[in-house]
Amino acid sequence: MSRPGSRSGEPGVLRSWYDSQIFFSLHALSLVGFGRAPMWYLRVERIPLSLIPAGMSDQTLATLSTDSSNIRELTLEGCYRLSDNGIEAMLKNLNKLETLDLSSCTRITSKTVRNIVRYAGNTMLVLRLRTAAQLSGEDFLPIAELKHLESLCISENRRVDDGSLIRIISEAGSKLQSLNMAGCTELTDKLVSAVAECCPHLEEICLDETQVTDVGLRKLTSKCSSLASISLRSCSNITDEGCIHAIKNCKIQRLSLNGLYCVTDATLLALKRYSEGLEELDLSWCRAITDEALGQFVDTVPSLRLLKLRGCSQVTAKFVGGHSNPDLEVSGHRLVEGINS
Repeated sequence: MSRPGSRSGEPGVLRSWYDSQIFFSLHALSLVGFGRAPMWYLRVERIPLSLIPAGMSDQTLATLSTDSSNIRELTLEGCYRLSDNGIEAMLKNLNKLETLDLSSCTRITSKTVRNIVRYAGNTMLVLRLRTAAQLSGEDFLPIAELKHLESLCISENRRVDDGSLIRIISEAGSKLQSLNMAGCTELTDKLVSAVAECCPHLEEICLDETQVTDVGLRKLTSKCSSLASISLRSCSNITDEGCIHAIKNCKIQRLSLNGLYCVTDATLLALKRYSEGLEELDLSWCRAITDEALGQFVDTVPSLRLLKLRGCSQVTAKFVGGHSNPDLEVSGHRLVEGINS
C-alpha cells in the first residue's frame, strides 16, 4: 500500500489506525466520485465530518491538506488530538478555505485563533469554535479581523463576556448572517444591543442560556428585521412582551422558546396573527400555554411543520389528536413519544 501523501506511489507505512481510517475514507471517495484517480489528483472542496476520525493526528491532517489544497470546507469537530501546530500546518496549505469547524478540539489555544486570521483572513466565511475549553474572551478577539465573516459560532464558551464580543461584532459584524452564542452564560443585553447596531444582515441568532431580557430582544428585533431563526432556550428573563415584539417585527420561520416558563397564550395569539411563514416552533417546558390556544394557533398557521412539546404535561389529547394540520409533526409530548414529560 502507498503511504498517504506519496505522489510517486512508493511503499509506505500507515502510522496508526486513525491515519489508515482517513486514508481509506478519502481513497474510497476518489473511487466513488472520480473513477480510480489517486487521492492527490482530486479537486476535493469539501470534506464531511463522516470522513474525519475523531482521533486524527497532526501528521494526517498535514497530509490531507497537502494533497487536497482545493478544500473550501473542513469540519474537524471533536478531533481531540489536533494541536495548534497541526492546525497551523493545515492552514498554511489551504489557501481557499472558507468554512472551518474546530468545535470541541480541546487542545487549541489562542495561537490557533491568531493563525486562522493570519492564513485565512481573506477567505474565511464560516467559523465554528464551539466548546473551545482553553479559550477566554480575550482569546477570541482576533476574529474581529475576519472582515468577510458570514457565520460565527462560539457557543458553550462560558468565559466569553460582553466586552470581548462587542469588540468582535463592532469590527466584523457587518456581513454576519448567522450568530450562535448558546451557553455563553455571561452575555447580557449590552452584547445584544451591539449586535442590533452592527449586524444589519443577520438572519439567524441563538441566544440560549444567556442573560438577555425583553429589553435586549426588543432592540435586536427592531433593528434586525431579517431574522428568520431565533432561539431563546432557557433565557429565563424573556416574557411574552419580548416574544410578541419579535414576532411582530420579524418574519420568523424557526423559533425556540424552550424552557420559557413565563410564556403564555398571549405569545401564541401573536404567532397566530403575525407568523404566516412559521415552520418550526419549540414550546418545550412552556407550561402556561393551553390546549385551546395551541389549537387555534396550529389551525391558523398551515406552514407549521414541526411543533416540540417536551415537558408540556398540561397539553392533552384534546390538542394532540384534535388539530387540523395533517402535515404537522408533534414531537416530545408523552402522548406521541410514549415518555413521561
